[in-house]
Amino acid sequence: MYLEELYNKLDEINTDYSLPESWKEIHDIDENLQKYYKKAFKDILESSEDRRSHNHLSIVQLYLQHFSAYSHTGDPRFDKASLLKTIPLLKIFKQSGFNSIMLLPHFMRSERFKKGDKGSPYSVKDYYTIDPSLKDEIIPDCQTDTLFGAFIEAAHKMGIKVFIDMVPRTAARDSLWILENPEWFYWVRPENTDRLVELLKTPIKDLGPASSMSVENINTVLDNLPMHEILDIFEYAPSVSYPEKWERLKIENKDNTDFLDKLVEEFNLITPPCTSDCVNDPQPAWTDVTPLRLFQDYSHQIMDKFSDSILERPPFFIQPVLKASNFPGKVPLDDLWNKIAEIPHYYIDKYHVDGLRGDMFHALPSKLIEKMTQKIPDKKGFTLIMENLDNKAGNDLSIEHGFDYYTGNLFAVIEEGAHSMDYYLNQITGFKTAILNMPVIGDSVPILSRNREKALFQIALSAFIPNGAFGVTADTIIENKLPLNYGLGFSDQMQRDFNELLIKDDRTLSYFNYDCMNREWSKQKMELIDFFKELNSLREEIFSEDIAFKLSKINHEQHSLTWEMCSEKNSYIIHVRFEDEDQIQIDNTKIIYSLNIKQEQEIIKMKPYSIIVERIII
Repeated sequence: MYLEELYNKLDEINTDYSLPESWKEIHDIDENLQKYYKKAFKDILESSEDRRSHNHLSIVQLYLQHFSAYSHTGDPRFDKASLLKTIPLLKIFKQSGFNSIMLLPHFMRSERFKKGDKGSPYSVKDYYTIDPSLKDEIIPDCQTDTLFGAFIEAAHKMGIKVFIDMVPRTAARDSLWILENPEWFYWVRPENTDRLVELLKTPIKDLGPASSMSVENINTVLDNLPMHEILDIFEYAPSVSYPEKWERLKIENKDNTDFLDKLVEEFNLITPPCTSDCVNDPQPAWTDVTPLRLFQDYSHQIMDKFSDSILERPPFFIQPVLKASNFPGKVPLDDLWNKIAEIPHYYIDKYHVDGLRGDMFHALPSKLIEKMTQKIPDKKGFTLIMENLDNKAGNDLSIEHGFDYYTGNLFAVIEEGAHSMDYYLNQITGFKTAILNMPVIGDSVPILSRNREKALFQIALSAFIPNGAFGVTADTIIENKLPLNYGLGFSDQMQRDFNELLIKDDRTLSYFNYDCMNREWSKQKMELIDFFKELNSLREEIFSEDIAFKLSKINHEQHSLTWEMCSEKNSYIIHVRFEDEDQIQIDNTKIIYSLNIKQEQEIIKMKPYSIIVERIII
């Protein structure tokens, strides 16, 4: 429906600009812009592959607001990423053998308190509106809901599933939901926002850095936070303090998405920035988002400490309140919970998305997650992914809530060598829930910024880990070596080095800024497509069997690791060398995959960052 509607609008294109050679190569066309799109869309409309036929997921994490950005004209209106430009590029993922796309947030984002020139995708202004920046100026009357629907349908035509990403613990500080009900939020005077952050970051002497809130430490936290000062900073929602005045502002701004200045001017109130739900956390406050108020009351630990009189004060948050999974109240804000719980169902019903990645779900109360998942009509055909970098906690929460996968921390472990990988293998294969084996994510250090042999080795190694999916970021496929965000694993020196490279390439951090990948797209051919295609084809072949992890062996002196996994018919042995060279003797005919090896008759020399996959018929 959406795809055909968009195809019919392509006749309206009356603009022309140059396309990178790699784009024309993908669809084998060297024509003007309108003919390029018509040929690409016709190819997609004539496809009909079953996206539900794959045995195991191979995932591309895609940042729609960046992937297709290219300097066609020098005018950001045409050069920015768009859904229209991305649809023909889906063929890259298909050619590379990936069967699923996991989107970064695609929702309407805030342009207030932004960290760059366009703001973070996680500063969500409205979950029910597609990011307006994803429109395309060459068909300006085509709305984003049509474009997004066409994107989903195009992926499905190619046999690719699409998962959305949501983070309903927070919202943009000028969220459109404020106009719907300001009591879903917390409020302070604008002049007190910095003071609140300072108070919430009060050092708790008896606890370590970034200590997660737990029943074991909550009393220590409550005893050491300056609670009276914190409580004095919060104010009631404007609808509570000034109901008639609020109704007038609400009516006057019902169609105004940029209402925050008027609100602040009228009431001298603002939503405060959010902090981490850990104490002693060195990371700065999240100044572009604010926490959602999930309960009318507080956990019994807080109620016991301060008595029921605390409910006579304006609603407030501290770290235990933010960690609502461990410290839920008893009385939920039902209308807010319903609003959140409807989001997945809305995208399933309207766009037929295939799955959901739950960011920060580890901080949500269990009953809210249950409310969300219960709204999903066909759980068997819908993939649920729990974002959690702690493998054990990710597995436990996934079991509790019926999630299919958790994200895990392979991107960090894989840099630590053979010993850490051995521990990781034995840990995750002992869990019931599958993991996303991703050696790189949007927040991590770009894997191709490392030594190329090492990077390809780390990617290949990840593809053969059992009990999980395999995945990379979309920009890895086109060989982007620069970060999207300084999120996880970046030392101060690394950030300084990357800053120099970004300036040299006229690039910037794309999570928060307009940024084009000109160098990456200007290549005649995407060299890694065949590399990924081979890996994904082998994965489909191997994991179509009922595979069980058998054992692993580590050689600390030689920095090597071997693991074995078996089915009824075959045994697969993966030989991995992290550093130094070594010689091993393997029957040539049993090798089904190799990387960075040199063969001399029956002796195989394994170089640093090499891998061999051996198949033995049982």
